Amino acid sequence: MSARLQTQTCVIGTGPAGLAAALALAQADFATLCTGPGTDPAQQRPDTRTTALLAESIRFLETLGVWQDCKPNAAPLEHIRIIDDTGRLLRAPEVTFSARELGEDAFGYNIANTDLVRTLLEHAARRDKLTLVETARAAAVSLETEQVRIQTAEGGEIEARLIAAADGRNSDCRARAGIHTRSWSYPQTAIACNFSHPDEPHGNVSNEFHREAGPFTTVPLPGRNSSLV
Repeated sequence: MSARLQTQTCVIGTGPAGLAAALALAQADFATLCTGPGTDPAQQRPDTRTTALLAESIRFLETLGVWQDCKPNAAPLEHIRIIDDTGRLLRAPEVTFSARELGEDAFGYNIANTDLVRTLLEHAARRDKLTLVETARAAAVSLETEQVRIQTAEGGEIEARLIAAADGRNSDCRARAGIHTRSWSYPQTAIACNFSHPDEPHGNVSNEFHREAGPFTTVPLPGRNSSLV
């Protein structure tokens, strides 16, 4: 992107949060740009992460008209099993919670991030008042009296009355806007993968193993597949 663009609102970030925010703003009748890498569904980057969408998130996606296209690629979380796998002499008993106890069919639905982002991108591409703009990142953000000016890495410029920074936990936009945060690290590394288990169904059960070294969780995906964190 090397042009100069003007809009009412600009969402920076093309992950689930940014795309959902852009769809909501456009639905509210604001002229909206959503900018970031990966705006072409066919060119998505590999991502082994999944997202467990709970009731409020699903209701939000329903208001955007997106959920009906997400649901076929999502698995219901009907039960959650908690297992004390610390190996201690005194351990908590295993317990299983059922969504039926709350009068619900499921606690939520688990969906691969690639499927969620692809569906959001497809809806964004045909949503009125929403324009997707491919750019590597926002190189500079200037807060002015009446607007925000964004310089892209490719030399383009975007002027907007409002920007929403959805460019990740280490947000460049947040830092460039001078919004300070406190951060700290944990002595752990998260690993995520998806796997198949053709001989055993998961029964729509999410299993949480609480271990001395950290949590270990398997979460259902459609068919005989699960995600592991």
